[in-house]
Amino acid sequence: MARAQLSPMSKMQVGKCRVCGRIRELSREHVPPQAAFNKGLRRLYVGEQVLRNNSLPWKLDELKPTTYQNGIKFPTLCVQCNGDTANWYVKQFAYFITEARNSAIIAAEKKLLSPGASVPLCFREIHPLEVLKEVVTMFASVNHPDFFDRNSRLRDFVLNPLLMGLPAESYRIGAYIAEGKISKYNGVQSIFHLSTGSARTVSELTAPPLGFVLELNPDYSTHFPYWDITFFASSFHPGQAANISINVPVIENNTPFPLDHRSRLDVSLQAMRNSSSPFDSRGFGPPRNL
Repeated sequence: MARAQLSPMSKMQVGKCRVCGRIRELSREHVPPQAAFNKGLRRLYVGEQVLRNNSLPWKLDELKPTTYQNGIKFPTLCVQCNGDTANWYVKQFAYFITEARNSAIIAAEKKLLSPGASVPLCFREIHPLEVLKEVVTMFASVNHPDFFDRNSRLRDFVLNPLLMGLPAESYRIGAYIAEGKISKYNGVQSIFHLSTGSARTVSELTAPPLGFVLELNPDYSTHFPYWDITFFASSFHPGQAANISINVPVIENNTPFPLDHRSRLDVSLQAMRNSSSPFDSRGFGPPRNL
């Protein structure tokens, strides 16, 4: 792993850029972009803190978070990659999130925004290819510095604004309306299904009101309860605008585990049943079907 160091001249951290892979001074990348409602005071809790806390995962009063004064941001991209991806993709992604937020507000006013429901979202004149490229850029920031080294197609996809397509056998990207109090910044993890002996390799992050899931080497026979937006990469050309109306699932996030969308009640009941869970002191653990 490339360790970040302090540059004596600029006081910027020096480390491996998550996108281009070069050792450079790193700027602080907003994840999600600042223009996508990532502004103002934000508090971030590390998953290890939550797991060690002697309480349920949404009870955080006794934990000390990392506080960000103007949105959550990480020193993950070099100045050039930060500037290039911002110029190429951020405006369209921010508009996409704004359209999602507007539709979600209307759904909430109609009392339709409940976990398990599918809510109609209407996107007018969005640029799907650029939106997906920014989603992949965000996944680069929440993952290991070597992530794009092992997934060079994702690097090429981000660094070339004209490049279309992602191999379906390698990547699947989904979106959902995120409910619950926990935002996720999960790097790639393997999720094991005890009942089948199979595994899924996923990364998950939240850009309210939406959450996103990236699955590597996906098994298309497994349940994927998200709006599959991978087709944004192949069905739309650079700069092409589109109107999309789609029912998007409303999914809860109440624990720090990827793909764990149990209700607070389910998490609380499992904690009561299994207080000796090997995963944490309360036993809320990952869901039983993982």
